[in-house]
Amino acid sequence: MSQDPKENDVTRPCSAALPERRVIIVTYNSGQDIAACLSALSCEDVLVIDNASSDGTGDIAADADGFVKVIRNSANVGFGVAANQGMLDAKSRDVVLVNPDVRITSDVIDQLAFTAQRTGAGIVAPRLLYPDGSVQQSARPFPSVSRLLARRTSMGRSAIGRRWLGDDLTPFTSGPVESDWVIGAVMYLPRATIETVGGFDEQFFLYGEDVDLCVRCWRAGLPVILDGHVQATHSYARASKRTFDFRRPETRHHWVSILRLARSYPREFFTGMPLARHVPEVAVDRPEHQRRTGNAVPAGPGRESAQTGT
Repeated sequence: MSQDPKENDVTRPCSAALPERRVIIVTYNSGQDIAACLSALSCEDVLVIDNASSDGTGDIAADADGFVKVIRNSANVGFGVAANQGMLDAKSRDVVLVNPDVRITSDVIDQLAFTAQRTGAGIVAPRLLYPDGSVQQSARPFPSVSRLLARRTSMGRSAIGRRWLGDDLTPFTSGPVESDWVIGAVMYLPRATIETVGGFDEQFFLYGEDVDLCVRCWRAGLPVILDGHVQATHSYARASKRTFDFRRPETRHHWVSILRLARSYPREFFTGMPLARHVPEVAVDRPEHQRRTGNAVPAGPGRESAQTGT
């Protein structure tokens, strides 16, 4: 088998010791973001799954410089179905899920892969920053009734609500830390994770599928880790932030997903019982080039694997 020339790229000096991987980007009308996202990933093997965008996203991705494969779905099948298509197409490789509004480099992905190897994690994610450099709260405990009430209603201004909100964050450190769940903007999934717990539950059309996957990892004995050694920029603009405006489909999807999580995991939802220990830091060395430079498929339980468009 001929060697992939990217394996010898000088911008990734330690990548030869890491597993083969594929970056998967699910898009839907992401034309304003996808070119910059792909530009930062020019050393990677990238697969874009486009969910029938009407703004030319698929064409922009297809025009990238030869390192991007594009699968165009004939309809918007949802994030989970499209991501599972990508996991299936990746075959035996590890998978890096990246949102189109994220800017992440190969050095950061190297660190995520290294952390996954050293810890046996099921999922590893980087620290996420907003474009202005402020830290995004991208790792949290499982969404319980008390935390939802504190975040989504005026109860959050009460003494008990403020206490619940204080419990609604995973502590940030300069190194890896365990968390109940991390948002799906960037997720490094070793192939063993996909083979053990499956892909996303395709009953989640939008929102909640990342929480569900993380819970299944914890139940399989595979920790979920936020690696504070490295970071990526996420232009986060959640479409469901209008909490009770049910005229908006994003809001309806959000609450349907919350109800599905409550039904699937009633103990965690109604008691707020943590999945992770939230230890201050997980012991893991950094790869030599990270220390030197300081640079920061099968479906889940809901349905069978996605085949559309592959």
